Amino acid sequence: MGLIMGRLSRALQLHPLEPVLYILLSQHYLDPLPPSHKRSTASSTPTTSSSSSSTFSIENIPPARKTLLLGLRFLPENRDLWVEYIKLEVGWVEALRRRWRVLGILDEVERGVKKEVEVEGGEGFQLDPPTNDGDDADDDERDTGKGAFGESGESARKQLVDGQLVLTVLNNSFARPGLRNDLGYRLRLIQLFRGYPTGLRDKLLRCVYGDMMQSPGLKRDCTARRVVLESGLFDRVYDPEVDEREVGVKLVHPVEGESERIAVEGEEKVKVISRVVKALKADQEDVEGELVGEERERWRAAWDEVVGDWILRWAGRMREDENDLVSLCAPYLIWRG
Repeated sequence: MGLIMGRLSRALQLHPLEPVLYILLSQHYLDPLPPSHKRSTASSTPTTSSSSSSTFSIENIPPARKTLLLGLRFLPENRDLWVEYIKLEVGWVEALRRRWRVLGILDEVERGVKKEVEVEGGEGFQLDPPTNDGDDADDDERDTGKGAFGESGESARKQLVDGQLVLTVLNNSFARPGLRNDLGYRLRLIQLFRGYPTGLRDKLLRCVYGDMMQSPGLKRDCTARRVVLESGLFDRVYDPEVDEREVGVKLVHPVEGESERIAVEGEEKVKVISRVVKALKADQEDVEGELVGEERERWRAAWDEVVGDWILRWAGRMREDENDLVSLCAPYLIWRG
């Protein structure tokens, strides 16, 4: 471990503008054992999953965070660094929640959050990301929630459980000039959150969707609007028993392709597809009503292409099940009215 870290640190000194080096070093802090090593020992070690989960601990997070924040200082608009940093902060919140659950204080904190939201009308807190100033010795105290981000550890715990830290980081990244209209960055975040084992999943996804529909450079983007409208097909409700089973592994190595897993099945899937298609048609009418002339024609052509691709994609997906003829025909029939 020390040899690898030393080589990565020296490489960063020589190439401070290479984002992959910051990411590799931060991941090595979080999970010293590479995935290939875990796979090779899985057959002989029945507890590989649980042991690998233990490598993602609160004690591993401060140096990983400092590494990514240093990278963002040099490369403040790099989407890869932002995704890794956001992933780390979500992981930190979940690690704290597990620790507080063991200590028996999580229920009390969550009740406090609910009470605060009711009193404040859902406003929430304002919280700045960790600055990581000072000595490393302070990190352990901050990571347990005692005195974190202020004099009151209780207030900090409420903010963390409520997701205000991650939401602040998200909004800060959206405000960066180079990421302000970056749809690819937001699509990566959606893929990340849909497969992340966190109780903040719905809140984080809604934050991304809201930004996509409000950002001047994205709110009329056809793909952005389609992704938001079809989210009901893919957004899964967080289930602690399922999602936290391999929380340590998933926080470091999220499940690939999670954003393409359908969240509904059977008749419910047909109903959701019907709602999505109707929403697409209504959305088309709303946007076209705001445009005139050539701008309207260009947007209509782009929208028809996006919706056409959507219908073909679903037709190909449904064709895998020959018995699902209703679902196969539903998108096209509903769109044609």
